Amino acid sequence: KTDALLAFRYAMENDLGLADEIWLNGRKVASTGTMPPHPQFQWRVASTVTDLSPGLVKPGGTAVVARRIWVAPLIKTDFFIRNPRIEIGQRGWLRYDALVAEQGYFRTHGADIAKQAIQILFGLGLLIVWRVTRGSADAFWFALFSILWSLWVPWFYFGRYLFPGWSFGTAQTSQAVINFLADVAFFLFVAAVFRLKRRWLLYVLIGVDVVDYSWAACV
Repeated sequence: KTDALLAFRYAMENDLGLADEIWLNGRKVASTGTMPPHPQFQWRVASTVTDLSPGLVKPGGTAVVARRIWVAPLIKTDFFIRNPRIEIGQRGWLRYDALVAEQGYFRTHGADIAKQAIQILFGLGLLIVWRVTRGSADAFWFALFSILWSLWVPWFYFGRYLFPGWSFGTAQTSQAVINFLADVAFFLFVAAVFRLKRRWLLYVLIGVDVVDYSWAACV
């Protein structure tokens, strides 16, 4: 290896991104989002591979890596701060690793997304049946709950990919709105079940693990 062929890889394929900067031996080599005074939160971060200038690092030697992070005031916690994967190596290999990691992101969550897609289709089908048969309120609210709650998981994973440049406030608000509407639909469903004296339906859904018992217990 020679230092003229080295690159730096900064990877967070499966995590939220925060506005940050990565410094290598005193020189900024990577960044995510925008730092103050005009901070911009990047919703999802893929691999960033940066070619290193000759002489910045010495092959076989050591390097000092520093990370500067901006935490949004809305968070006020280090919960979202995760350690990224940082590598220094040959440019070709690091770009290949970045491509494999990006593909692995979709494979990892593919089964989860397929499951949620089936539940969304179920909710839509139930909503159509409710409309055609003029069914009761519990069927309507459960269909709505199924759609909204199943939509939240794909949105969490792929919303970050579709809209990587969204601000922190926009990203979190969109997720919170979907989650809030799903919770409202669930509680209205449970209320309808009790009003129509169909408590057995709730027990069946808990038994087949469609509805979490702790949710029902809160009602």
